[in-house]
Amino acid sequence: MKRSAVGMFVRCGKATAVLLERSNEPQVIDRRMVLLADPDFPHSIQPYHVFETQSGKQAEQLLEKCKGIVLRVSTRSIAQLFSDYQKLGHRPRRAVLVVGSLIDPNKIKNEHIRWHALEGQLFRTSVEKALKLQNVRCSFVLASQVYTRSAEILAVNEESLKLKAKNLGHSLSPWRSEDKAAAIAVLPIVMKRS
Repeated sequence: MKRSAVGMFVRCGKATAVLLERSNEPQVIDRRMVLLADPDFPHSIQPYHVFETQSGKQAEQLLEKCKGIVLRVSTRSIAQLFSDYQKLGHRPRRAVLVVGSLIDPNKIKNEHIRWHALEGQLFRTSVEKALKLQNVRCSFVLASQVYTRSAEILAVNEESLKLKAKNLGHSLSPWRSEDKAAAIAVLPIVMKRS
C-alpha cells in the first residue's frame, strides 16, 4: 500500500474528500464529494431546522430519525470511499477534517445559530465515527486556520502553501477552495518522513 492520507472538508449533508499521496512530491490521487445525508429525505441535510416547522414530540422524533439517517449514510459513504481507495492501492490511516466550528453549541444563545452549530457537530462526529470503523485516526482543523496551521507545521509561509494548493489540483477542474483546504489540511501528514 502506498503512503497516503485523506483530507475532508465537512459541511451539512456532504463532504469533499481529497486523497493525497506522497511519492517524490505530494499529489492528489482522488477527489470526490461524499454524501453524509439522504437527498431523498431533505430534513437529513439540516436536521435541527425541523424546529422551524415542527414542535414538541413530533420535532424531536423527526430529529432523531434524521440523526440516524446521517450516521447510516456517513458510515456507508465512508466505507465505500475506503473500498474505492483500496482498489487504487491506498489504505490511508490518517484523516484531517476541515470544519467550520468546534464551538460547543450549548454555549450559543441564538437558537438559529445554535441549530447550525449542532448540525456541524452532528456531521463532524458522524464522519469521525465512520472513519474509526475504518481504523482511521482523525484530527480536526478549522477552515479559517487551515493554511496557518499547515504553514506552522511545515515551517513555510502561507503564500507558498496557497501556491502549492493551486498546483496540487492543476489537472482537476474545477479545483475549488474546499478541495484546496482539504488537501492543505492533510499535507503535513503526507509530507512527514518516517
